[in-house]
Amino acid sequence: AAYFGNPSSLFGHTLLRLDKKQKNQDMPLLSHYMTYGAVTGRDNGVAFALKGIFGGYAGVFTVSPYYDAVNLYNNMENRDLWEYRLTMTPRQTRLFVAHLWEAGHNYADYFFFSENCSYMLAQMLDVVYLEKSVAGEFYNPYFFSDYTIPADTVRAFQKLHPDAVASVSYRPSKQTKIKHAWKNFSPAQKDAFQKHVAKAPRRPEAVLNDSSLTDGQKAAVLETAYEYLHYNYLAENVDMPEMRADSVSLLKARNSLSAPSLTPPVPTPDTRPDQAHLSGAVQIGGGARNGNGYAEFYIRPALHTLADSADGMLAFSQLTYMTVNARWYPAKDKFRLQNLSFLDIQSVPPVHPLFKPMNFSFTAGVDSFQTAHKEKEGYTGYLSGGVGYALPVFNDASGLYAHATAHGRFGGYLNDSAIAGAGVKIGLSADFGLWRLNASAHRIVYTQKDASVMTYAAQASVSVAKRVELVADFTFEDRQAKDVRDIRAGVLIFF
Repeated sequence: AAYFGNPSSLFGHTLLRLDKKQKNQDMPLLSHYMTYGAVTGRDNGVAFALKGIFGGYAGVFTVSPYYDAVNLYNNMENRDLWEYRLTMTPRQTRLFVAHLWEAGHNYADYFFFSENCSYMLAQMLDVVYLEKSVAGEFYNPYFFSDYTIPADTVRAFQKLHPDAVASVSYRPSKQTKIKHAWKNFSPAQKDAFQKHVAKAPRRPEAVLNDSSLTDGQKAAVLETAYEYLHYNYLAENVDMPEMRADSVSLLKARNSLSAPSLTPPVPTPDTRPDQAHLSGAVQIGGGARNGNGYAEFYIRPALHTLADSADGMLAFSQLTYMTVNARWYPAKDKFRLQNLSFLDIQSVPPVHPLFKPMNFSFTAGVDSFQTAHKEKEGYTGYLSGGVGYALPVFNDASGLYAHATAHGRFGGYLNDSAIAGAGVKIGLSADFGLWRLNASAHRIVYTQKDASVMTYAAQASVSVAKRVELVADFTFEDRQAKDVRDIRAGVLIFF
């Protein structure tokens, strides 16, 4: 699954596990896995992004123990893993291993959006599944429309080779397991967990002596406390001596109970990542801006917004790039590019009794903008980012967030060639299954005072089919210049 803590993992990741005949079919952690990635060294920030996007790194194949992958993705990065067992004949298996050996001594230029882990893995599989090419589904001679997303390659493989996937299994992350256990705790278990074993000084004997709990409930509390301790150690919230000492005491206490834990296994989600909505989307509709009607065309190559169904996707996340929003005003016979978004990332998960994830956002692009001293709108480039926290509301899929934001605008339209700004944003992201609601109030104060703005926005979306959503939104901008009221609606189709 995707991981928003690392830019290179925003879209998810694909790898291939290689099992040793029948010896470790029931012990997959002892297998090895093959993956493809960029050799980035110590690069980060802008250099990392630019070189990753434009092929500045060498991409190589590596083979490592699968338990390393599980420890990295499942435990350290808290990413759920989905495993698709492939059927290969003995001849296909030998051919694949031989080709992997051959490819392992070479490298190719790595492109984050196109020739990435998923594309190269698809090419490797094409060698043994000769009938139809999965990699061919993603080849495009036009650079800006050429992209490969991990879930899409899994989806394409199953479409082209429907009999090649024997089974699918789910491996929940450490955080998913802890949240599931907490959700199934009784009030007495939650009280005992937080009072005695959630943090130092941990006293597992107090849990054993708690007469309000059954032995099965005590076992569940102690097992979850052990997982939570190791989660905090990996998150660098607990040091090594504390982790070692408390691990021993928790395990000794758990071993003194013969009763099994009452926490049920983590259920497999109803929707896998490859069963989520398709990555690309186009929206056709119209609206009115200060009474001037327009027809609108919107397209995004990838991937997901807070207004889309989150089934199979990373909850409380938004990730799009190269999004185009264009309008035609028939009364004025005028075409206008309203917004070109190069990248839009938002992560707004609410706090949990055991976890306090920080929210963040980042956007970059070009849009239509107006200041008080200009009669007409003009185009400016923009960069913005924000950090904050969210609180749960309504249900497990809804949150109310507050962010501190920073902004920059640049271009010849402005009085100054570049201006900076700061703001505060309060928003709501609510998911009720078939329909979603997003709303926000955002105050931005710029160094060029006539550019400052207060924006109120609300958006509702309804899923009417697997690939179709109805979307409507309203925006009011309280500007130093003329205020803007914009209402629009449309049909969004995934492709």
